[in-house]
Amino acid sequence: MFKKKVPVMLTQLLRLTLGFLLVGVSSSRIIGSTLQSKRALAIDLDILIPKGGGRGYIFPDETIVSESKEFQLNISKKGRLVLSRSPTDIAWQSDFEGSDDKEYYGKLQGDGNFLVREGTRTYKGDAVWKSNKRSSSGGPFQLGVDKDNSLLVVYDLGNDEILWEANISAPPPPTIAPTSAPTGAPSANPTTPLTETPTVSPTGSAQDHDTGETPSPTVSPTQKRTISPTSDPTASPVVTETLSPTPSPITTPPTAAIVTTPPTTTPTKSPTILPTAPPTILPTAPPTPLPTNQPTVPKPRFDYIMASGTYLTENNVIYSTSKDFHLYQRKDGNLILSVGAQGIAWESGYSGSEIQYNTKVQGDGQFLTKTGPPTDRKDTVWKSKATDTGGPFMLAVDRSQNTLGVYHYSKSSGELGKPIWLVPIEGPPATDSPSVSPTSSPSSRPTVSPTISPSGSPSAQPSKAPTAVPSAIPSLHHSSSPSAIPSLYHSSFPTTSTEPSGEPTALPSEYPSGAPSALPTRNPTGTQSSSPSNSISSQAYPFNPEDFVDSIAIQRGEEFDDDSSYQSRALKWLKEREEFASMTKTQIRQLYALACIYYATSAVPNTYTVHFFGDDTPTWVRSGNWLENVYECSWAGVKCSGGKVVEIDFNGGDLTGTLPIELTLLSDLTSLDLFGNYMHNYGDEGNAWLGQLTNLRYLNYGDTFFEYDGIPTEIGLLTNLRHYEADYTVYYGPLRGEIFESLTQLEILIIGGNSYGSPVPTQLSALPKLKYFYIEDSHVTGDLDYLENMTSLVDHAAYGNPALGGTIPSTLPTTLKGLAMHDCSITGTIPSEMGLLTDMQQIWFNSNELSGVIPSEIGKMTKLQKFNVSDNNIVGNVSDAICDLRVTYLIADCLESVECSCCLECL
Repeated sequence: MFKKKVPVMLTQLLRLTLGFLLVGVSSSRIIGSTLQSKRALAIDLDILIPKGGGRGYIFPDETIVSESKEFQLNISKKGRLVLSRSPTDIAWQSDFEGSDDKEYYGKLQGDGNFLVREGTRTYKGDAVWKSNKRSSSGGPFQLGVDKDNSLLVVYDLGNDEILWEANISAPPPPTIAPTSAPTGAPSANPTTPLTETPTVSPTGSAQDHDTGETPSPTVSPTQKRTISPTSDPTASPVVTETLSPTPSPITTPPTAAIVTTPPTTTPTKSPTILPTAPPTILPTAPPTPLPTNQPTVPKPRFDYIMASGTYLTENNVIYSTSKDFHLYQRKDGNLILSVGAQGIAWESGYSGSEIQYNTKVQGDGQFLTKTGPPTDRKDTVWKSKATDTGGPFMLAVDRSQNTLGVYHYSKSSGELGKPIWLVPIEGPPATDSPSVSPTSSPSSRPTVSPTISPSGSPSAQPSKAPTAVPSAIPSLHHSSSPSAIPSLYHSSFPTTSTEPSGEPTALPSEYPSGAPSALPTRNPTGTQSSSPSNSISSQAYPFNPEDFVDSIAIQRGEEFDDDSSYQSRALKWLKEREEFASMTKTQIRQLYALACIYYATSAVPNTYTVHFFGDDTPTWVRSGNWLENVYECSWAGVKCSGGKVVEIDFNGGDLTGTLPIELTLLSDLTSLDLFGNYMHNYGDEGNAWLGQLTNLRYLNYGDTFFEYDGIPTEIGLLTNLRHYEADYTVYYGPLRGEIFESLTQLEILIIGGNSYGSPVPTQLSALPKLKYFYIEDSHVTGDLDYLENMTSLVDHAAYGNPALGGTIPSTLPTTLKGLAMHDCSITGTIPSEMGLLTDMQQIWFNSNELSGVIPSEIGKMTKLQKFNVSDNNIVGNVSDAICDLRVTYLIADCLESVECSCCLECL
């Protein structure tokens, strides 16, 4: 239960809003002059982390890539931050290195402090390295590289200045050897490629290193979260975030150019064409004939994908160095290697039903998928079954052979060695084969140039032998033979099967069959045709795609009257796809809805972006391959099940404009994450339609401007919700009990940072499955009696509500592990019955009006770690039973009215 700190600009806005609301002024939204306008950066920054706080995390199993793709930021398993240009070119690294038996993560905090902590996604420990530079401007803050000055910097957008900087090394100059003296004729063999060896130069350590200082309160709302109770009011609520998909390319070291002497004649495109004239100089010896029994082996052309030790989960996508391929994991555990817009190049073929999977290339070279998250790997469900010694290893595509493999890998040279595992893939055709030119005189050794006389016989070996067994992977190209596996994509070619399908289809065949159907058609024609048709007529097709778009359009097509509307732009993009005429209704509906979202929220200004950024409206941070193809299930942040979009993750994506109502066309959505964006959805028009997404189980639009008179009543229609997060939006108005009556499946409720001006309604407190409830800094009134009925409650934060008072109930849920009620107006004494809460780990009662003594029964809380009762009217001694607990964080008023021999701090 970590305390969140609202950005200063948003805090000022909320205070201004509340001021108007409390004095009865109209609730129209007014942006105060105290808001700081966000200007363009004074330096040219290659951004790594676009915003600190909830989206500023760095975990060992992830790579953060800069906007230019030149730099990658990682944190090692021992907690060392590393900024690199390639696996062998380190530009900067922190000077801390921990131990193998601990876990670490990095973060750019909401106050600009750049640090490394012990901990995981679910546990926050002590800071072990930090920049020790903080700002009170409220930011936001960006981490990036100032390439002009060779600096890694934290930039304070609030003050328009560099907050922290560290020197980085310059890239090593290329080392290219001179060629030998030119000869009179082209060399029979090209010069051997010269490999440039980058210089590893770890420089530029952080300016300050202080592991002992307790970080100042910095809480930003987190990203997509799993809540755990071990929280702290000096940081954000107890939550574990799941980061949005980040590409993790591994760049290959630069290679020097191949230098050869220029040819004396114009190159030909085909070695089978004879020269137009015989050579002027006769050879002194007959040329060696080209071998006919050995096929030419093309030089490997590698596309690096994933080094050993890197994890892949359903939450991230790993791109190859060329960006042509990307590897991702579906929710069912199936590994997919996609190639551009062509579709699937390879897949593992596994399909399971576990909640979570992870994949990696292990230290022994084995490529495998296990159940569970990377921090808790369990059973192996798929593996390559190939291991070797002498790692590390690299998963890569050899484009010359169209294979995916695990190769031995040299970190010092960046080169790949022999493969230990190979599988064929479908890939793009090679386009960069070197052209070959004829020489004026034949060489004494075989050349790849055309011979004087063409060969009279074909090559002894075909380039690729056909297989008799159909591939388990659907082909990306048309085949003249039927496939044993159905295609995953619509094909414009007929099948060659003459057997009828098991069920009649509703659509007419595009091509006539060679034999009559064994089953009657559902809709026979009235008149027999004299000859079969080879094309689909507009009358026979069951729907017209353009008419279908009109039928699903929210305004029934009137929105297309304005050519500049986001709907018209979405429809224009859709109609320009050559696949449009053959799409299914589901494809059209989903592509239209997603295109509407893109055009309505990418670089579209609104009231807030104008004040935060001026005319420099942000674009999407993770647009990925949106609108580049029609395979929407491969787009960044989109997940599908059975071809239907079920999850969308826009967390920290810098969406602007207004989230459009066309989102409701995605009626199968179960998860929607909009946290930390700049969209402005105002009033009924921008909020009420959320209630139409009735399949949602996860809904998060925290730290985004959804402005309304309290929480919209329509949220009560989302009866499948398990997780609802709407904290630090601009909700101002009472909590209405009827909203929560039907949310009986709700387990996590995060609605702090707003202005309700009302008590917690009884319907909310009666939710049977609610475990985590956060409503801090929300102008909540009334008393704490609502806690008595929350029988499943594990963690609760209601701090920062001065109008919330009354006494602490003697009967609290025995499931409680964390309770943060500081900075309220709670009176009375601490009840001795709290000693019955044996699972309790943290209690924050500081800055209230409590009196009496600290009951010795608190000593029965054997799991208690943090206990703060300072700034109250408590008297007496802290008992030995409490001191014997060895609480790591015990604070009381022991400088004034309390005697405490074991307190960490006395106030």
